Amino acid sequence: MGYHIDRVIFVFQAETKAIAPEKTPTALFAGLQSKEHPLGGLMHRNKSTILLCAIGYTFHLVVISLIGWNGTLLFLPEFADAENVLYWFNATQLIAFPVTFFIGALASQKWAIECHAKVLALAATFFSAAGVAVLFACLSQGDAKSIGLFASLAGLLTGTGNSMFFLSWQNVLAVQDDSSIGIELTIGTGAAGAIYLVVIQSKPEWLPLAVLVVAFVANVVLLVLSIDATKAGEPGSCAPKARKKEFAQLFDKLWQPALCIASLALARGIAPALVLDDPVYGSTLSTLMTFGRLASAVLFFVLWRKYSPNMSFWTDRLYSIAVVLVATGFVLLPLFGKEYQFVFAIAAYTIFSVASLFMMFLCAAAARSCGIRPLTVYGLFGGFVYAFSRAGFATTYFAHMQVELGVVQLLMVALVSVYILLLIYFVSRRKQGVALGRRGQDIESAPDSGALASWLSDADSASMMDSDDEPDEPASIVLSVKDALHDRCSAMAEESGLSAREAEIMEYLALGRSVPYIAEALYISENTVRTHCKSIYRKLGIHSKSELMDLVDNSKTLS
Repeated sequence: MGYHIDRVIFVFQAETKAIAPEKTPTALFAGLQSKEHPLGGLMHRNKSTILLCAIGYTFHLVVISLIGWNGTLLFLPEFADAENVLYWFNATQLIAFPVTFFIGALASQKWAIECHAKVLALAATFFSAAGVAVLFACLSQGDAKSIGLFASLAGLLTGTGNSMFFLSWQNVLAVQDDSSIGIELTIGTGAAGAIYLVVIQSKPEWLPLAVLVVAFVANVVLLVLSIDATKAGEPGSCAPKARKKEFAQLFDKLWQPALCIASLALARGIAPALVLDDPVYGSTLSTLMTFGRLASAVLFFVLWRKYSPNMSFWTDRLYSIAVVLVATGFVLLPLFGKEYQFVFAIAAYTIFSVASLFMMFLCAAAARSCGIRPLTVYGLFGGFVYAFSRAGFATTYFAHMQVELGVVQLLMVALVSVYILLLIYFVSRRKQGVALGRRGQDIESAPDSGALASWLSDADSASMMDSDDEPDEPASIVLSVKDALHDRCSAMAEESGLSAREAEIMEYLALGRSVPYIAEALYISENTVRTHCKSIYRKLGIHSKSELMDLVDNSKTLS
């Protein structure tokens, strides 16, 4: 009779929020000056390095956008056989892009390519430049067979080069702290969207090619400079070769977010392919989706600034909202015309763009936490996600080239897509529940569980003694426990000047959690947790976790 109180503790832990920082202008400015603020103490870092990486990442995205983004090639002049070129170019690029990610993960594991960062950057430069050269060469071909062959080779080379550029920039980002990564991703994504919007709206036909050349050179130069500035290519930045234990830990951390982001990638691939039945729509789609990129930069910055310490928000709440929005978009597909398909493509891209930025952020944190080389993590994660995106685009695009998509066909696309989305959603939620229950089993046996565990133990005993009474509502007890601990820690954090991250760690400490447990839960290293613990103890005027629990216990009476 009743329910397991350890489940209540665990659900509480999974849902506890970090203490939100003040949003007044004065508090925001003070936060920027703090080294422990979620923005990472921008004023205390090497701002030139952050700016260098942000500008370099901007040009990287500009290059990627101009070479085959959404199945378009803006820098090529108008030519008669554009549809044939795009068909074969997209066919091979869609395969090469995710496959190169997996190859990068294998190369990282076997040969530690992170330690040869400049070689990787130069290889990316060679493949991308060769792909563009072959594209121009195919314009001089007379027969359709030769054009198809050259376009296929160009797609293979550019897909490989683009993937290698992504791996190179991930290698630079991975050796930085979370705050610097967030700043650079936000600036790079927003600035690249603005530059691309100017290019696509420009009148001179030569401008896209000129921008491509300038952005390509700037990307390579700034990438090499960023490697030096962040010491990304030094042997000391490379972790030892991962073993089965580390991979098992990595899988346990990332399988759920990988599956969630992959489902959004599938939708992002399907949506634009629906409107690309005519090459003339490519330019219109790219223009509209540029606004989606700008929106995703703003949205990512807002969410990252508020929830960066709370990883569960990204993989649970944000994904739940995204699934509802994307599934609704698919359901409405058969009911509206081409204009709605454009709107849906923009929305799907914006949602996935936010998720892909989080993916880079998450992979860097997981690599540090598990002690695995960053490109091994990003190669596996990115390859899996982009395989879903490319599969969705390829299936829809090539089917659309053969058959006109009427109401019946759109209805089938909607039904299959919604089924896949909901299937992945329920699988991830069910597995999460199993994991939560498994973790909750060790709570009652914790040596120091503090006042909260004592209260829960008493509540559990009372419910066992009165077996004839109806059990209390689980939701009300979860809310009571959650509010009690959060209110105590919130008040103590405000009085003592703790940062949002320190407040979150303090709540874990009040539950008697160990340093390894906290590090795993927050996707940070154990040394980082220990550093925060020392800062918490110093600000509270104590010296140990037991003293912290006594402070929490004596602050107010749990009700």
